[in-house]
Amino acid sequence: MSGERRLDRRGFLARGLAAASTALLGGCDDLSDQPWVRRVLDSAETLTHVTQRALLSPEALAREYSEADLSREFKANGSTNSEDPDYVTHAKNGFADWRLVVGGGAGTRGRHDAAGAARAPLAPIPFRETGRRHAPR
Repeated sequence: MSGERRLDRRGFLARGLAAASTALLGGCDDLSDQPWVRRVLDSAETLTHVTQRALLSPEALAREYSEADLSREFKANGSTNSEDPDYVTHAKNGFADWRLVVGGGAGTRGRHDAAGAARAPLAPIPFRETGRRHAPR
């Protein structure tokens, strides 16, 4: 009998609240589509933003860097020689068969080989947006 757990009032309430919140999460999609819910969430986001601005100094935000601070060498993040079979195959033939597929909301869709992808025009991004590690609004 020592292995049995007795459900007391506190345990019952805790489990009941957990079950109720789980049941409510199932309707989150439908609920988040409601205009009044969006207004409440937007106002909470605005309140959070205003509170952070009031409590934190501007120096606490992400530091900005000038163009002079940028390095010409950009270190790879992660492995530069993957052992993935697809990568190894593409690397052996100089990525001649590799294709970049551009789709979704992109303005110019299509498939590009490595040379075509390198020549593709890029939309300019203002330095101020790229010179930060974080871009708070």
